Amino acid sequence: MTPTTISVVYERKYSDGNYGSEGLMMMISLPVEDSESAKDALHIYAVLLRHQVLEELAKSPAPRVARIAAQELDPHARVVAAIDNSDDPEDLPF
Repeated sequence: MTPTTISVVYERKYSDGNYGSEGLMMMISLPVEDSESAKDALHIYAVLLRHQVLEELAKSPAPRVARIAAQELDPHARVVAAIDNSDDPEDLPF
């Protein structure tokens, strides 16, 4: 039997709250020997890529993006809001 190639993609994008957004997409392609191992590999890599994407977005310099990504990564953890000392008037709440 010839090996099959599967590709797994995970993409996530968040609004930064200031008319912008930040996102990240990761993809992996790999050969698998049979359909049963393809199903297992698909699940394992989907979970892995989701975790990697959210972990990277949680490091964002945009406080809102970092907070939402960290909260989605671990919904049961208490996420402390980052303090933004920006002097940009666009960042002020209305």
